[in-house]
Amino acid sequence: MSIQQNIFVIIVSYNGEKHLKPCLDSLALSNIPLKVVVIDNCSNDQSVQILQEYALAKLILSKENLGFGQANNLGIQYALEQNADYIFLLNQDTWIRPNSIEELVKCSAELPDMQLLSPLQYAGNEKDLDFGFQRYYAAANPSSYPNCKESQFVNAAAWWLKASTFKQIGGFNPLFPHYGEDLNFCHRFLAQNGKIFITTKSLIFHNRPQSTAENKQLKLQQINLLANLLNPQHSLASAFLKASYQTASQLKFLPKSPKNSLIGLFSMAWFLLQQLMRYNSLKENRAKSMQPKAFL
Repeated sequence: MSIQQNIFVIIVSYNGEKHLKPCLDSLALSNIPLKVVVIDNCSNDQSVQILQEYALAKLILSKENLGFGQANNLGIQYALEQNADYIFLLNQDTWIRPNSIEELVKCSAELPDMQLLSPLQYAGNEKDLDFGFQRYYAAANPSSYPNCKESQFVNAAAWWLKASTFKQIGGFNPLFPHYGEDLNFCHRFLAQNGKIFITTKSLIFHNRPQSTAENKQLKLQQINLLANLLNPQHSLASAFLKASYQTASQLKFLPKSPKNSLIGLFSMAWFLLQQLMRYNSLKENRAKSMQPKAFL
């Protein structure tokens, strides 16, 4: 297939020495031309040395760990400056098939301009759907577009977007250094009439643990609560009411022992109170997040 578009793949690396070779080797085998940009988040392993072995990758070195979202923003800015047509955000612990991006190009051509498209995300065993992705895929609805399902959210391990979308929506919100930045982006994207799709014609493989560590569950609930407060599809006041309900309803996902449940209840309630105390700051962030090229 002859592809004329200017396609940029953006990868954020952090201590990814065991992941980077499979990822970059797979991109080198893509059957359409790609431009690869890797932002290294001040790794202290051999990541930079590995990346320097790959001529296909433009390497941007950060002097500090910016977090996933802000490092991606650097890559997005660079791609826009280079007149990218499409931007593919890809995790360092993934790999693709030679035709993965070709299929994204084909599918994208059939979709509305304001599109966020994900391939199917398989686990590292290349047999099962990734444990997190399978939840989003199961919740997705049938679409009138061929080989696509429409969703309200899909995780940002592999996001395909038109560069023009970032000019309108902007980048990732700095209030989310790690986790939650993709949910916040999806909320803003949907609020501006974007459509989120999953295509069954393109595959990637995500080599990560296939469960959520128990000690991360409370933090993830707090991040989701903050994302819902910042969701521009609802007023901030109603978002606080929804967050209060969420705080109570999500307790069932916390560790089951009475002690941990009590700690979880106190932690979530205290986190919600902290957000209420910075109501004006959250209101300003919500307003900024709806401006063109927000956070870029």
